[in-house]
Amino acid sequence: MVISDTRNRHRVLLAREPSPGIDGYVVPDDADLGVRVAALSEFHRSKEGAATKAHHRLLKPSAYKRYRLSILLAILDMLEDASPKQVTLRELAKALIYPGLKAGRAIDWKTSSQRRQTQRLVAEAHRMAAEGYRELLTPSRGKRRAN
Repeated sequence: MVISDTRNRHRVLLAREPSPGIDGYVVPDDADLGVRVAALSEFHRSKEGAATKAHHRLLKPSAYKRYRLSILLAILDMLEDASPKQVTLRELAKALIYPGLKAGRAIDWKTSSQRRQTQRLVAEAHRMAAEGYRELLTPSRGKRRAN
């Protein structure tokens, strides 16, 4: 169920058979416990009529994470928009990641750290799209490695 007010939208999963006369919350004890508790606190505050404005730092991405996610989404957009005509890594890097990149010799580009970083960002953007956008909602906990 989605409950919304003028400032927030809360997604709430209702128990199939709530206990009569008992109000409460069940929060899974998993890697996202901190975010879940912060979201629950904001939901509880809004339920009581208190003004909520994402007081918990876990509910708001950092400036760096917002920037990085905007770059990843821009990469996906550019790759999707260019589907009939393949966009090159170099064009992508010049347009989004390194706007001041000079068009030098091909061999210089092939061995550059900018090319490798662009490849990593494109791979991360594809991984983000494949795994779903739920990662946008989780706080940074260091790099996750797929096994």
